[in-house]
Parts: sequence; structure tokens; C-alpha cells
Amino acid sequence: MDQKPTAAAPKRSPHSQSATTIIIAMLVVVFLVFLLYVAKPVRPGRSAAPARRVPVARQVQPPSSPKVEINDTALASALLTVVDVGATPVVATAAPGLIELNDNLDPTLPDGSLFYVAREWHNPVNGSTWFVNALTKYASSETAKAGIEKLSQDFSRIEIKGEPVGDSMIAYIQPTQGNIPGGLSIRFTVAGLAGKVQMMTASTSAATDTMLVPLYDLAKAQADKLRGLAAKGAMDFPPATNALKFTPKSLAGFRYIGSVPVTSLEWMGVAIEKDKSKTPQFITGALSRFNFNTRPGEVAEVIVMEFATADEATAFRNDLIAEALRENIGLPLPLPAELDGVADAVEQESMLELQAALGTYVVDVNVFSPFGEINKFVAKEDLIKISQEVVNNFFAPAVGK
Repeated sequence: MDQKPTAAAPKRSPHSQSATTIIIAMLVVVFLVFLLYVAKPVRPGRSAAPARRVPVARQVQPPSSPKVEINDTALASALLTVVDVGATPVVATAAPGLIELNDNLDPTLPDGSLFYVAREWHNPVNGSTWFVNALTKYASSETAKAGIEKLSQDFSRIEIKGEPVGDSMIAYIQPTQGNIPGGLSIRFTVAGLAGKVQMMTASTSAATDTMLVPLYDLAKAQADKLRGLAAKGAMDFPPATNALKFTPKSLAGFRYIGSVPVTSLEWMGVAIEKDKSKTPQFITGALSRFNFNTRPGEVAEVIVMEFATADEATAFRNDLIAEALRENIGLPLPLPAELDGVADAVEQESMLELQAALGTYVVDVNVFSPFGEINKFVAKEDLIKISQEVVNNFFAPAVGK
């Protein structure tokens, strides 16, 4: 049986074959892309979408200012000022006294307390102490809280309505004890710092009601200043003045405690017995306090006052002995030839004082004990030695400044 011939299979043109090859290649590429990116198995915990890096603007951090160690001077910078008190009703006219750099000299300080500073504020009518402001540096927040508990444990506590002051707060009434006047007090802590504001007032309900509001306002203002101190390590004193530059920061045989500015108002306190128009006003002032190495309970304090003219400085110094005799508070002390003519000195019941006029400046040197009595026999010699050192080296700190 003859086999019929079959038709030959159609042949593709070269162009058709090339197009087919290209299509197949494209399909393969798409398939591979699908396998690589779309069908790629996702690991647990990882997103299927590829991670995108989002550019983040770099934040430039401001340079941090170095934190200053809180010492006596820094702590004193946080005490209430004339501006703080002037904004407080009832006591707005109180006159400030000198800042007291008491360090750790008070033997009654509780455990954990390192040093403290204080200032009295006076009634402008009669010159009596109106209220007291004090700050203490403790070793820790815990010792600060324990400290105010101990210092207030013997007195009757009172409740104050309003927001608590500081981290912990205690308010109490302190009765008059002998020569120690009574008053109304608020103690509080901020971190490792403690503050106190005490109103000297009669222990009556009427007096308490009258003074409680300004006392609370002062305590709040003081707590705010302590927060600033705890955060930055120092508050801002006025810029360095000429008096502060000339105030000594070291004395032979003494431990330096600190230095603070002094205003004419702080120096005079409340000079109600004098003609205010004739009261000398100095331009700038500062004080430094030192602790005796051999007699820890005694201090030497050097106060520098800058006047407009040398005549004003000399007139101020010349009034030292006259005032002591006039007020019956002291007697003249003889001075060696080196100091005679530029200085005068007086012996008072609890302190020795010398004033020297050096150009437009007056240097006031005191030897006393903040919490006890001085050895007057030895202190007289010390007063002379200190004064000679200060006077002889007075203008040396100004070199290069």
C-alpha cells in the first residue's frame, strides 16, 4: 500500500523566530525577578518590604556648661535678695544684713550637713530682726530630709494649706527661749539642699495668721532658687567688682571659706539713729571669711568697700573710733607704727575690728566667733598680723586684671 505523501510542516521566518526568543527571554527575566523579590519567603519578625533608609536631620546639641561644685559662695548666691523680698507683701520693706558664711562652724548642725549660710532681715522701723533666711548643703537628699526633721522635732508643727514647698516641708512654731526669740518657721529640702525661713513673731494665733502668708511666699521663692542651684551648681552673683577683686582669697594660717558681694544697704543695716543724708554710701563692696587653723571656732572676716574719692574713704575710716565711743560699744586699740596713720581699731565685747583707708578703698578686718567667744588676748595679735598682711598686699591682686 502506497503511502501518501504528507504536507511539509510550515517553516518560521527568521524574524518570527527571533521575536519568539526575545519573548521567552523576557518571561524568564520576569519570572526570576518574581522569585527574587516578590515570592521571596519572609523570615519571622521581618517585614516583606525592603527597609528604606529615611534621612534624619542631625540635631546639634548645645554645648553643656560645666557644673560648678556647690561651695559656700555658690550656696550664698541662692539666698533671697532684695528683689525677692521686695515682691513679698508685709515684709517688702525689710532691710538685708550681711551674708554670713557659717560653713560647718555651728556645733549643733545635724549629721550629714556640710556647711550653711544665712542672712538676717531687719524691720526698718526699729531695726530689730524681722526674719531669718538660711541654706544648708547636705551630703545627700536623705540626710537633708533627716536634718530638717531633727531640727524641728522639738517644736509644735502647723499645717499649711497650699502646694508643698520643695521635696519635703515642715512648718512649726518656735516659742521664745531665754534670749532666743520665738517665731514661725518653714523648713524644706530640694535634692541635697535645705532651706529655712523664720519669721520672728509672737507665738499667738493672730501673729501666725498675719505672717503665715508672707512666710509661705518667701519659702516658695527660696525653693525655686534652690532648684536652680541644684541644676546648675551656682546662681549668678553680680559681675566681679573692684571690691571683689581686691578682697583677699587666702590668709596665712587660715582656711578660706568664701567670698560674697556687699552692698551699702547690707553694711549699714538699719541706721535709724543716723541722719540718712549723711550716711556714707560706697560704690562696691565684698567680704571674705576665713577660719582659724588653730582655733576652729573663730573666724577672720575682711570687708572691702570702694568709695568715689579718697577723702570719702578716709572720712569713713575716721568715724570708727568716734562711733564706738559715741555708741558705747568699744574702746580704741593701740596699733604698731606700720598701721598707725592709715588704720584705726576698736575692741568690742565679742569682736575686734580694724579699718584702714587705702586710696579710695576702706578695708575692714574683724576677728570674732559666730557661735562662741574669742580668745581676746591672742586675737589682738592676730588682728594686727592679718591687717598687716592685707594692707601690705592689698593692691597686688589688681595686677593684670
